[in-house]
Amino acid sequence: MKQKRWKRFGAALLAAAMSLLQMPSGLTIAEDDAPEIYVRQDTVSEDGASAVHWINADGEEYIPDLLPEYGLRAGNAGDSYDLRVNGKGLPAVRNQDKTGTCWAHASLGSIESYLIQNGKETTDINLSEGHLVWFSNCMACSDPSDPLYGEGEALGSEGYMSGGSYLTALEALASWSGYELEANMKPVTDKPTFLEKDRYNSYGHVQNLLIYDKDDHEAIQNSIMTNGGLYASIHYASSYLNNTSSYAAYNCPDSSLETNHAILIVGWDDNFSKDNFKNKPSSNGAWLCRNSYGSSWGKGGYFYLSYEDATLMEVVSFSAEPVDNYDNIYQYDRGYWTYAKVKSNYDGIAGANIFTAAREENLAAVSFMTTDASVGYIVRVYTNLTGSRPNSGQLACEMSGTELYAGYHTIDLNKLVTLKKGTKFSVVVILDKGSMEMDNHSNQSGVSYLSYYRNSGYTNWNEPVLPDSTTKVNVCIKAFTNDGYSLDEDNFPDPVIRNYAATFDANKDGVLTRREIASNTETSVDFSNTGLTDITGLEIFKSIKTLKCSNNPLYMLDLSGTNITTLICEDCGIELGTVDCKDIFALGLDEDKLDPISGMLFERGQLAFEDNTLVYSYDCGNGQSADFTIKAEQIEHTISRWTAANVHLHYRKCVNCGYREDEYHVFGDWVTGDDGEDYITCTLCGYSESEPHNYGEWEPVKGGHARTCIHCKGTEFEPHTVSKWTTTSTGHSGFCSVCNSTIDGEEHDFTYKQNSDGTHTATCSVCGYATTVKHTFGEWQINADGTHSRVCKDCGLTESSKHTFGAYKQNSDGTHTHTCTVCGYAETAKHSFGDYVQNADGTHTHTCKDCGYAETSKHSFGSYVQNKDGTHTHTCTVCG
Repeated sequence: MKQKRWKRFGAALLAAAMSLLQMPSGLTIAEDDAPEIYVRQDTVSEDGASAVHWINADGEEYIPDLLPEYGLRAGNAGDSYDLRVNGKGLPAVRNQDKTGTCWAHASLGSIESYLIQNGKETTDINLSEGHLVWFSNCMACSDPSDPLYGEGEALGSEGYMSGGSYLTALEALASWSGYELEANMKPVTDKPTFLEKDRYNSYGHVQNLLIYDKDDHEAIQNSIMTNGGLYASIHYASSYLNNTSSYAAYNCPDSSLETNHAILIVGWDDNFSKDNFKNKPSSNGAWLCRNSYGSSWGKGGYFYLSYEDATLMEVVSFSAEPVDNYDNIYQYDRGYWTYAKVKSNYDGIAGANIFTAAREENLAAVSFMTTDASVGYIVRVYTNLTGSRPNSGQLACEMSGTELYAGYHTIDLNKLVTLKKGTKFSVVVILDKGSMEMDNHSNQSGVSYLSYYRNSGYTNWNEPVLPDSTTKVNVCIKAFTNDGYSLDEDNFPDPVIRNYAATFDANKDGVLTRREIASNTETSVDFSNTGLTDITGLEIFKSIKTLKCSNNPLYMLDLSGTNITTLICEDCGIELGTVDCKDIFALGLDEDKLDPISGMLFERGQLAFEDNTLVYSYDCGNGQSADFTIKAEQIEHTISRWTAANVHLHYRKCVNCGYREDEYHVFGDWVTGDDGEDYITCTLCGYSESEPHNYGEWEPVKGGHARTCIHCKGTEFEPHTVSKWTTTSTGHSGFCSVCNSTIDGEEHDFTYKQNSDGTHTATCSVCGYATTVKHTFGEWQINADGTHSRVCKDCGLTESSKHTFGAYKQNSDGTHTHTCTVCGYAETAKHSFGDYVQNADGTHTHTCKDCGYAETSKHSFGSYVQNKDGTHTHTCTVCG
């Protein structure tokens, strides 16, 4: 079931409400100049996610242009990416159970992922969906002193079932509520309740929200890699899910279906097969998504969403900062429900909010929304306003730029804007296209304004008021400030400077306000012999022109940001014991500020120490410099492996500071490579040289002559080179012309060739003498396969044949034996008798088939059997 929800006023009022905006005095803008107004309409689903639409009085929907003219692209992102594997991880899968809070899970999941991916948190981070939902849907602001008094939904516990969107989350988060740790809250499944005092209990602040075109894959991929997971909404129905043991894949092809569920995109796979989907898309590729149905759903709580899913919408990334990034927030809006669209005949639309400073503070940043991509903006801050117009004061700061992506943007100001308590100041934001975002409810008059803008200036400033109702509308612009300087180690690390600054803390509250800072009119300070190590914090005292700080443990000074133009710093430095060089390197000495240097040098951007005393002149800025000394009893290095420098030397360096040692190569023994070259290698660095073999003289050896390489000691052999041999049957003689030696009666070195006639021919490999003789067989050998064989002692010929047995010989044990007449192998076996033959004498005989041995015995009759003719018969049990 779905329902339409309009915030604060009914749909019937919409047409009249959007016709024009008017001044509080009743003066109205001419109809032609009235902004075209679009009001947000959420289609709420029981599944939890609300589809967001912007509708004007004619029922026309505003479709923002979300594709930037240019922007960051993933480039070489690769075919696939998974934040769990390729990124810095993800928290555990969450479970919304039976609540309609998927939008809160997806929004906070994006924040958690951003913090992890950017090294600000570990995967243990767990933000409270209950806190976000309660202060978004369940309880409107009930503090009359709060500028947002009465803002927000007030649905009670039903708010846990009423759904929401990324805008629902942003309304609370951008207002500094709804951002709390789960450890401090009850789980969302308990539908917890909270008190008004808990509204601004915050663990951090949402800084930006960027909205991507769902088809801009490269931009989305780049955002995943840099900002972590992205909130996205889809239409979910289980009938479109293909859930297997290996993966869960989802594709809804029906573009007419409204989104009803929010998820978190955490990666992609360009090659994820289209065949894996129940509703098969035309191409491969899918987003890897985390659901909020617990780890037992899908594949461990994750699933793949086809690139072609027709319902994918609202792809959004959140970014956040620690809670202490700003001290205070100034705001009037608690929602993003109304668009005022830029008209084509103007150069832009301007929105402004007027605030009053509550204390001594510094304006640090402002925030606003853009509805489209590639929107140029101008931010102007006016202070000390003299009238009701936002630009009636002094222009204190102006910045301009372009926001590539639609969304919520926090802009840090490029200069310090000092605000005194009670000062009226305004923040003006000019957008060159798209729309100006507004709430549709305000508790105050004279604080929020709209104006069309031309290059020549603003048109009439108008307070947005719906003409047919008493509902005022606030522009969605916020301001962020920081209080004065606390007298702590963060602002003043060195106690010498901290104690000096404390002397100007007039009310002794531990906070140095700008007025107190300004009370310091000293132009010269002397911190010599005080143990000063760091002048950080001194830059806030702009009256100081001269600094004396001799005889202190200083090794560098940074005067940038100060007005100091005279520096007296003599005999300064630090003394160290035995230290690792990286500890000295970590001191932060900037090579660009060191000149001249004694005792150290820079090599390839690394600091290298030549001895243990370093003397240098340091450029302190503002045209000032000072000489410093660092002394160490001993500097220890982490030395790398030896690396070849050239044919003579190798070197090794400290991996931390660049310190270098050079030595000559230490070569090992020569070895011969596969290419026949001789190689010699340094045993320390692996440097290698090669040369051909360097042989000595030929020396006679048996069968020829040999020579030895003087490098590797390897030998090379050759037969003798003899012009004519003198041969006998036993040897040969001659003179070798290579080794100049006489060979006298050297035995032949025969090689044998077997002939078919039972002979073999022996040929001397040296002199060529040949002779043919019969084989010289050894003894017959008995084989297991019933054969015997013998081998020629010279040529190795093997001769095999079956046994040739003689006649059997009968043995006394009932066996017989026959013997091979060739090799003497004897084989004994039992007799192999034939059938019994009956004899006339009442006996029977059977004879061995092999040796003829006959065996006769009496019949062995069985029992008598009676016959019908008056006789009986008994039969021999052996022969029958």
